[in-house]
Amino acid sequence: MANLDDLRYFLALARYASLVKAAESLGVSRMTVSRRIASIEEEIGARLFDKTSGGWVMTNDAVGFLAQAEDIEAIAKRLFEMHVSDSDKPENISGTVRIVTTDGFGHDVLSPWTADIYEALPNVRTEIVTTSRVSPFMTRDFDIAITVHHPNSTKVKARKLTDYTLGLYASPEYLRRFGDPQSREDLEEHNFVWFVESLHDLPELQFLRPIIPRAKIVAEFSTVNGQQAAAAAGVGIGLLPRFSADSNDRLTRVLATEVEVRRTFYLVVREVSMRLPQVQAVMEILLRRAAQERARFEGTLDVNPG
Repeated sequence: MANLDDLRYFLALARYASLVKAAESLGVSRMTVSRRIASIEEEIGARLFDKTSGGWVMTNDAVGFLAQAEDIEAIAKRLFEMHVSDSDKPENISGTVRIVTTDGFGHDVLSPWTADIYEALPNVRTEIVTTSRVSPFMTRDFDIAITVHHPNSTKVKARKLTDYTLGLYASPEYLRRFGDPQSREDLEEHNFVWFVESLHDLPELQFLRPIIPRAKIVAEFSTVNGQQAAAAAGVGIGLLPRFSADSNDRLTRVLATEVEVRRTFYLVVREVSMRLPQVQAVMEILLRRAAQERARFEGTLDVNPG
């Protein structure tokens, strides 16, 4: 007998025409989507999609199947909306949600967002733990993690939260003393502040050397907030997240058109936590706020142009 849950995978591929996008929307791998589609095709004895240069295109059999699948989806949605218990209403949801994240995101983004969480979920307590190591994200000691590292574990589900960009920043005083670099080559004559790389096992954060191979690092910090404070004090140039540095009036962007790094934050949830109403409710708030602040993360607000 067919698994009705497979319909989610069919609907996602029908709507996105891309295995990658369908998988991302569901928080699963491409192979999972492909396997679930194959299961439906085997059950009904018909091919549902053809792969073309423009993506995955529905067959004639799939068009009729789509209408029925959407009807089932709509009925299920109405059914659950009609029978939401009082315990699932936001004001009645309670419990603790522990969120592990990087120090920069935790300090500059997540901490302010807890105001939204408290307003919507007054009986939910959030615990914010910051780290820049991979291992804590893989332990059992969290409900939600926000990290630049996409975990390879069957015990968690990960989905993209938002892209973000980083740029070079220095204080006006530093630039007066040492000059404003005009090219990447000029950067090798300047001082830099950076991570203590031996303390970090997130490969996604080790990107200074590929950009400036002979960077002269004069001070190292375990946190990005330490780097930003040192750059603002004139110690050296920092490669910093724009969602934080753009709003710091003690910093000026350097080589804005030549040096920009793009990374991704992932929302990671332990499988055993996914069904907890307080975790689901907090996830929805985080995803909504990330969408609202996408321009800030991608550095298109132009708050403090250099």
